Amino acid sequence: MARLIPIAPEVLLAARPGLEPPPTTNSWKARHVQAPMAPWFELTPASPSVDERLDERDAGVAASLELFGGVAGLLPDELRKRVEEGAVILGGGGVPRGAPADSDLARLRRRFRAQSTVRLRVAASGLSSGRQCLLVFSLWGAGNPGLQVFLGAMALDELGLRDGPERLALLVDVGRQDSLLLDLWLRLCGDHERARVAVRGVQGYLL
Repeated sequence: MARLIPIAPEVLLAARPGLEPPPTTNSWKARHVQAPMAPWFELTPASPSVDERLDERDAGVAASLELFGGVAGLLPDELRKRVEEGAVILGGGGVPRGAPADSDLARLRRRFRAQSTVRLRVAASGLSSGRQCLLVFSLWGAGNPGLQVFLGAMALDELGLRDGPERLALLVDVGRQDSLLLDLWLRLCGDHERARVAVRGVQGYLL
C-alpha cells in the first residue's frame, strides 16, 4: 500500500510564490491514452519530461522529473536488478533524519541539487473546479532510508521507507483553481551513509 501525503488547496496557495514551473519545449509530447484510469502523465529516468501544450497558455499538462545524487558501481543484487529495470539509485548525499530546510530559496535549491534528491515539477491549466491530482512514486529502499518531502521550500512530511518496494503517493487538492503548479522535492535522509533509494518513476492521475 502506498504512503499517502495529502496537499490541501491552502497549502498550494501558500507555497505558490516559491514554485518554479517545468521547462517548456515543443520537443516533448505526452501520449494521450483513453483507457479508464490511465495516467495523466508518466515519467521515468529514461523518459523524464512530457508537455502536451502548444505553448504555456494552452490548457493541458507539462511535467518534468529530475534526479540528483545518483550512485553507481558495485551494488547489492536487489539494487542492481532495479538498475537493470531502468531505475536510478540515489545515495551518498543523504542528510540526517530531521534535517531542516534552508530558509533562503535560492540557496535551498543549490543544496538540494548537491544532495540525493528527486524533483518533480508539474504545470497544468484548463482544470475544472474540485479536481485532484494523485502522484504515485515507484521506489525501492535499501539501508533503512527515509525521505523528506518539500513543496518548494515548504516541508510537508518525513517518512521512513522499508527495505524493498515502496510507493509514495501525494494527493493534491486543486480546490477552486483552474490551474495547478507543483515544484516537489524528495530528499533522501537516513541514519547512515549506506541509505539508498531506487527511483523507478512517477505516475500522475487527474481525478
